[in-house]
Amino acid sequence: MLVYKNLKEKKITMKRTIFKNTGKLLLCTSLLIASGCNKFLEEKDPSNLAPESFFTVPEHADAALAAVYRTTRTLWDGAGIFSSNWQLLEAPTGTSTTETAQNSDLNNLYSLTWDGNTGHIVNYWNNLYYVIANANLALDKIPGITPMDETLKKRKLAEAQFLRAWAYFYAVRLWGDIPLITKPQTATSEDFFPPRAPQEEVYKLIVDDLVAAEAGGLPWMDATGRVSLAAVKAQLSKVYLTMAGQPLNKGAAYYKLAADKAKEVINYSNANPGVINLFSTYYDVHSVAQNNKLEHLFEIQFNLDVQANPMDNYYPNFKAVTYAGQSGTGSSVPTPSFYKSYEAGDLRAKDQEGYFYTSYYTNGNGAPFDLGAPYVFKHFNITANGGPGVAGSREQRDKIDVLKKD
Repeated sequence: MLVYKNLKEKKITMKRTIFKNTGKLLLCTSLLIASGCNKFLEEKDPSNLAPESFFTVPEHADAALAAVYRTTRTLWDGAGIFSSNWQLLEAPTGTSTTETAQNSDLNNLYSLTWDGNTGHIVNYWNNLYYVIANANLALDKIPGITPMDETLKKRKLAEAQFLRAWAYFYAVRLWGDIPLITKPQTATSEDFFPPRAPQEEVYKLIVDDLVAAEAGGLPWMDATGRVSLAAVKAQLSKVYLTMAGQPLNKGAAYYKLAADKAKEVINYSNANPGVINLFSTYYDVHSVAQNNKLEHLFEIQFNLDVQANPMDNYYPNFKAVTYAGQSGTGSSVPTPSFYKSYEAGDLRAKDQEGYFYTSYYTNGNGAPFDLGAPYVFKHFNITANGGPGVAGSREQRDKIDVLKKD
């Protein structure tokens, strides 16, 4: 029993005891709170999707592939005022010129004075590796999705393999030795800054991907715009043909591989002309109703609800050839010498029936008028822009040919 000398001493001792016990209680409480916070912070947010937690059901394979298909469109995105990325492969050829000359990067392409800072070149490089990155992610994650029908899984992988090969084929032809990336990358990846690989290695990956895709159970044609077996075989033929010549110079054996692979498509076409065939008229080449059919083996898909077709730079500069009235940039128009190189009577040069037009209709469907020069008609969407006596729907649901039967 404690004995206090006086009441004051007793009160002081009681206060100390209260403070001491209160301190212990606060310390314990803070430790509990800290422990609870740590546990809370360690929990994964179910609404925060990441590759490690996403690929769990078959529908996720479709989502991964949709990302790859979407990035194929970036190669045709805008490249500044009155220009698009696709002009990188058009302007330096000498077959086209510009009526506007307001894009300095495009002017550099036309004058053959570009460098590594030219916007179209930077965009092509970045966007090709964007396609490759998404394809790598799909190829890495789809195999682990369980449960998933193995036949369906094989087809999805075949699509991703084709798209990765497709992107690398563009890149290796444009730049030669390039970084060869086949796995998803993070900032901590050992090969985050990979060196350039020899072209031989890049072509080997392209061929390996296409051969694997060929065995993926794809349909011969797919009217929805997905990769088809015909596209795989035609692409493989084109790759073999390229490898036969410069710079690999693999010669006769690869010329034969290219011919044999192309013959497979031709043989199937002869046996199934309603599935793969040449169009009966050049008009059908740019008909929306023929998208992804017959002669179109693989096309990049555009839809105004998602992303409009970037072919407007082919329209004449400020002439009323569409429902929009006086518009268009005319930043890629045929040179007179190229247009005149077609022989007399060649249907490809026939006004509004082949690949060019020299006249059209006011606001797309009004009175006819002369354009004063030839312009590219191949990518002109009559359904959207209007035609003789028919108003345009204003819906750019079109495609860009990247692989054709011919």
